[in-house]
Amino acid sequence: MDARVKEVRKILAAAGDQYLVPFFQRHYSWRHSEWARLWSDLELLVTQGDVARQHFLGPLVCTPTTHVPGEITPYLLIDGQQRLTTITVLLAALRDWAKECSLGELAEQITEDYLIRKRQVKLNRFRLLPRIGDREVLIGIIEGETTGLDGRDNLLKAHKFFRREIRKYSEGADELGPALRALFNAVQSRLSFVVITIDGENPYEIFESLNSTGLPLEQSDLIRNYVFMQVQVDEQDDFNETHWQPLEQIFESAALAQTRFYRNYLMREGRYSLKNSTFVDFKDGHRSRSLNPGELVTELREFAVYEQWLTAPDTCSDDAIRIAISELGAVDTSTTHPLAMALLALYSSKKINAEEFVGSLNDLVSFVLRRSICGETTRQYGRWFVEAITKLGESPREGLQGYLLSRGWPDDAAFKTALASFSIYRRERGKTRLILETLERDFGHKEKVTLDSSLTIEHVMPQTVGDDQHGMAWKAMLGVEWEAIHSELLHTMGNLTLSGYNPNLSNRGYEEKQRLLLDSHLELNKHFRGVASWDGEAIRARGVAIGQKITMLWPRPSGHVYTPEVEAEEPGQNVSGKVRSKDLYLDYWAKLIDRLEAGGGNVSPPKLRGRSRLRMPIGEKSYWLIVKAEPRTRRIAAGFRTTGRDCDANFSALNTVLPDLEEEFNLELELDSSLAYIYRPESNLLDREEWSAQIDWLVETLERLQALLVPAIEKVKTRTRLASEEDHDDELDEDTDTYEV
Repeated sequence: MDARVKEVRKILAAAGDQYLVPFFQRHYSWRHSEWARLWSDLELLVTQGDVARQHFLGPLVCTPTTHVPGEITPYLLIDGQQRLTTITVLLAALRDWAKECSLGELAEQITEDYLIRKRQVKLNRFRLLPRIGDREVLIGIIEGETTGLDGRDNLLKAHKFFRREIRKYSEGADELGPALRALFNAVQSRLSFVVITIDGENPYEIFESLNSTGLPLEQSDLIRNYVFMQVQVDEQDDFNETHWQPLEQIFESAALAQTRFYRNYLMREGRYSLKNSTFVDFKDGHRSRSLNPGELVTELREFAVYEQWLTAPDTCSDDAIRIAISELGAVDTSTTHPLAMALLALYSSKKINAEEFVGSLNDLVSFVLRRSICGETTRQYGRWFVEAITKLGESPREGLQGYLLSRGWPDDAAFKTALASFSIYRRERGKTRLILETLERDFGHKEKVTLDSSLTIEHVMPQTVGDDQHGMAWKAMLGVEWEAIHSELLHTMGNLTLSGYNPNLSNRGYEEKQRLLLDSHLELNKHFRGVASWDGEAIRARGVAIGQKITMLWPRPSGHVYTPEVEAEEPGQNVSGKVRSKDLYLDYWAKLIDRLEAGGGNVSPPKLRGRSRLRMPIGEKSYWLIVKAEPRTRRIAAGFRTTGRDCDANFSALNTVLPDLEEEFNLELELDSSLAYIYRPESNLLDREEWSAQIDWLVETLERLQALLVPAIEKVKTRTRLASEEDHDDELDEDTDTYEV
């Protein structure tokens, strides 16, 4: 490693050097504040009398690529691309103004010594070569051909900013030529970088090292860079347009998490890959094969489409496969994706037919669903489903079934026994909907059944039995043990159905509910036609019938003895009797969701998960409400956060409302990066008697937060729009000034 101080002229004017921005780097992102700071520093250098004074711009980390004698030496610019790109744009702006002022010698010197190499061709002509996306704009600026480029691009805005500031600077000078020459000398001789050159090491290992020490690189960024480094520089534009952009379009259209996709793609062959090893494993896997970059990306596109189907089943045009994939998604086990990819590849290559493929996914759903109801652990699923790929063999479905049986696939008797008392709505709401919708489809409708999101899960025996007329009727129907029956059977399968009348049904008596359910045109609800009373016996009987039906919808092969992993384990508890955190959170958040759904407020209920923190949309992209529970510190919290590329800027903008929030709640907000929380202390999650008061506080706080944040977000958006319009007006003004000159 070599580190030394170098002025701009020793970097950009070096005879045989070219700087390439790797593809893992972000696009050019400097804005007005950074440009203004640089210009202020530069003006200070020019106006001060000390000509020996230097201004350091920061580090420039690079590594040379393969050098061919007689040709330019390309350096990969690992760090410092924003600064060096800005200096290049500044020099181009100075060159353009020198031309307009008839200072041709200065303009020519800047162009030929700092921007291009006169005798080189194509991309070798440019001393700095940004990544694709910035490259076209910078080349247009250097060549003086910006017509047709997007005027909102940051590089064009930077060029116009510096041209405007240079013009203002020169207009105040006594002599134009010496003033611009002094400015040029300050840029080339008095702006310096600490240039760190890393030679003799694998550049990809440098990228990995930077990633591990805090540079915000994703494994997918490193993979993208690695693929492009297999392509000649002068062929990268065509490769990007022909091969890479179609892949990126799949990622964007399906909002796929790219690093997760690459990891699933790697594991599709049955080799487990650690989360932080995705890039290394991808690189090693590629080296062991003979695919050229085009063939590799073609394969990646095939599997990206599979990942798209698995993530968004509606994008699959095959009805049978779409339904099977939808059911797999409904059991909420993304760890099955590598295995599902492998099965899709077998189906695509005609090594298995549609029936075998759909049957294999049905087996996976049966395995996950039955184990979930029986309280079995999910901890090893990530490795199990990858290992299962190696067991597919010549008869993939038989191989998969054999493997799943060996891992503990609950049999019919164990499943039906567990289902009878399992509070499935509270613990597994997504699986509840899957079961009910599949039961409805299985009735064999002559017409296609469309089960849209307007259908809701309805508790026949209501969640709240009060002391009003309807409540007293329910108590009479359930009998003297009504409280025990309500607590035991409320969220079980026997008491649940689908309905489009949920707000109308509410807590009404059974006779009224029965009439509305029978009027719903759902085959599922015809069960209630001959049921005069909805008591504990009726609920249990329906639960048994549904359990029997489920074992036929998602069967399990016979011939293998099922042995539960944990004997005598109560739902929600481990062997020692302690409450499992996931189940505690599931129960707690389910109560919050119930209150939000029943309260009729403006806050959208979150998706139920067994985690300590949940988020819910405010109605604006990238802004969220947050709830959090901390059993150990006995605190709960409600707050908000921002996400996405501009999360820090958006959060900073929202800081303007923080004083209002603190005054509104008479509390001091606790900030954590792009999150802000309001805490309620002394909130013991282990005492379920306290839950009602805690949930009341969360709901009230969320409603008040949303009421304050929605107008604040609108102000932020308006301010951003006005700033954008202001920038546009500045550009129009500048264009007019230039025309007049």
